[in-house]
Amino acid sequence: MTAPMRLLRTAAAALLLFAACGVARADLDAEALLRELGADSAHVRRRSRLRLEMADDVTSAAVVAALVAARAGDHPDAIPELLALAGARGFTAVGDVAVNIAQDEDPILAEAALRCLVMLGPDHARSGIAALGVARPDSGVATTTLSASIVGARRDRLQALAIQDAVELDLFQRWRRKGGTYEGRFALLKRHGWAAQPVLFAMLLDVPLEDRFLALPEDREPSLGERFIVLREILRSHRRGYRTFRQLPRDLNADDLFDLSAQALMDVADMDVLGDVLDAIAQTLENAHDRYRWNIGFQLRPWEDSYAEVLGEILAAHDRKERLARRAERIETAARDSRRIAMRVPKELRARALFSYARDLTDLAGVLHRMREFDRAAAVYAESIRVSTELGGEAPTIAAYNRACALARAGHVDDALKQLDVALQSDLTDLRRGWVEEDGDLRTLRDDARFQEILDRHFGRESGSASGAADTDSPAPAADGGGGTSGSQSGE
Repeated sequence: MTAPMRLLRTAAAALLLFAACGVARADLDAEALLRELGADSAHVRRRSRLRLEMADDVTSAAVVAALVAARAGDHPDAIPELLALAGARGFTAVGDVAVNIAQDEDPILAEAALRCLVMLGPDHARSGIAALGVARPDSGVATTTLSASIVGARRDRLQALAIQDAVELDLFQRWRRKGGTYEGRFALLKRHGWAAQPVLFAMLLDVPLEDRFLALPEDREPSLGERFIVLREILRSHRRGYRTFRQLPRDLNADDLFDLSAQALMDVADMDVLGDVLDAIAQTLENAHDRYRWNIGFQLRPWEDSYAEVLGEILAAHDRKERLARRAERIETAARDSRRIAMRVPKELRARALFSYARDLTDLAGVLHRMREFDRAAAVYAESIRVSTELGGEAPTIAAYNRACALARAGHVDDALKQLDVALQSDLTDLRRGWVEEDGDLRTLRDDARFQEILDRHFGRESGSASGAADTDSPAPAADGGGGTSGSQSGE
């Protein structure tokens, strides 16, 4: 037999074996998968648990029975996977068993139990916190052989995980891929009190969230000094990589966490402790950006300046506009210089100079919008559109749309509708109907019949596309990258 034939037969045999194994795996029922949770291989245990999370025939009673058996010594390695399965499927019947395992001497089992309790919901987390409080040896009720320090650490751990999960759930539920930065969208986070601040601050700086940041006093909010200490510890951390409690939503990735936390802080930041801290961070970023720009080159670290601007936007949302005002002055000076150059250079170079001028005007209008100076922003956008039209023959879509947003925020409904109509007459590659309907900057236009008429004319009539599809429980929007799209269109 020739070598090619041997190779072909080997490949065919391998395919048949793979197919047979696949069929065998597919035929495994929940009972068999539960048994596999006690396998020696960690990979097999995890794979079986992931399959059980999607299985239709697994029951909470079967998981409880498997946990009891595992606790009795039958495959104890299955316990963490069983607890993870129970938490993912919401099997509340496991709650009492998880509370008991949370007091186990094995820290791996205890950690799995704490996470399971949080996944099962606030009531189970509170039950675990209460049980660990009673289990402290110094409480007078000796229900565990663990030391007081270990029990206390586990109680703090459970409390911290529950707080992190609650804040993140509210945050992710209010997030929209196609939405902008709407004022009030994340106001719901205020119900968590101080606890929201360290979660959002750690997320903003991409710092792992330690238990001590969230182990709060039981009967009171932390003092101003205690809050400063927590923020300072987060700020001085040399570790990177914020980890969410649950897996991120499918259409959200880790790179989005900075923007998401920044949007939330625009609504709920505690300026008594965060104001000066955010200002100092922004200044540090600007200084580093300037050093690299002059010594090495702007393109090497462009993120520093953009991050500083986002921090300035958070401050401006809480009436601390000085940082953005200084940025506006710098851009305005650059725009004047660009215009002066455009008037003086030879005709063949004028187009390039005017392009730079139009870009400066667009940047300036965006900063003014974020400062809530909407009339000025609309006027500067108009000049940017005029120059860009002179260069390209038609109004730029995004600048025209953002001017409509600024006019709407300033209360000029008729002018805003006319500008929106003009903006949607050009290239709609960067705009979607759902985005326009949900854009908080256009909230004042939604109840006007002309708004839907404009959308129907440019996007086509769409059933169920009335203003009710918009984000009505988000009040007025904050500026989004210079008014509507420019800040979030890349996420569309």
